[in-house]
Amino acid sequence: MKPVQLLTPLTRGAATLGLALGLMLAGPLPASAAPAHDGGSVTCTATVVVSAGDTLSGLGATFNVPWTNIAQANGLASPYALFPGESLCIPANPAPSNTTPASRVRLSFPTGSTSASATYLLPARQNQFYKFRAQQGQPMMVDVASAKGDVTFGLFAPGGVPVVTAADKRATWQGALPATGDYGFVIYGGASAENITFSVTIAGRIQFPRNADHMTLFGKTVGGNAVTYAAWAAKGQVMTVDVTGAGANAALTIWGFTDGQPYVRAALERTSFSFTLPASQDYIVMVVPRAGMTVNYALALKIK
Repeated sequence: MKPVQLLTPLTRGAATLGLALGLMLAGPLPASAAPAHDGGSVTCTATVVVSAGDTLSGLGATFNVPWTNIAQANGLASPYALFPGESLCIPANPAPSNTTPASRVRLSFPTGSTSASATYLLPARQNQFYKFRAQQGQPMMVDVASAKGDVTFGLFAPGGVPVVTAADKRATWQGALPATGDYGFVIYGGASAENITFSVTIAGRIQFPRNADHMTLFGKTVGGNAVTYAAWAAKGQVMTVDVTGAGANAALTIWGFTDGQPYVRAALERTSFSFTLPASQDYIVMVVPRAGMTVNYALALKIK
């Protein structure tokens, strides 16, 4: 059977990954709200070996870098478990913009990317509003980091239906989106002006062609960011994943979206992985570039 290609700029010039994944891709964000890691490789100011008890928030405080930036530089995703002995890149702290973006901005995902992020100075008690379009059932992960830890966010489904509210006081969240349409994403400012970094990831849904149990996707780690996919599978099935075309410059991270269990981490530099699925759920498959490199890849997935 011939590989089935997701419609991406690499396979059909008129289509984009975002359209194939059900995201609404708008024009670029204003410069002050452009994705913090768009273009170029991540510069590591230090490399640390994880010790027992280490956390991303603790490492972020030690090196004065938003913990979300450390996670992104190393291809880490929720539940952000660290394993003693693994090495982590501590990225340079991006210079925040001097001003916040316009009061309402359509969140822009760079073409071919499944994530968007920004770093800027948020005035005291100011709320910043974004909107984006996504499909029902797409897994979404949101992280907001602030200097004082008091900046939170809200998420509202089409029609203004609350998913996460200000009363929840959430700085991180993951879940399956409940409807197709435009979503509202609000960042709630803290008691004083502070630098904030946010990251939004919406996984591309992998759906096999009728009567097929495998497919091959072609993509690119735009801006050096990991590309995130989701595939639902049943307990007892065997999942086999291979990423090729990037040599040693990309590796796999795979984890269960419901149980949060990690099965392979990019830090192990695995480009091929096969395992019997322990539960019926969405499985998150990430292609993670080395040190923020931009690489082309082919991702082959089989579930049987």
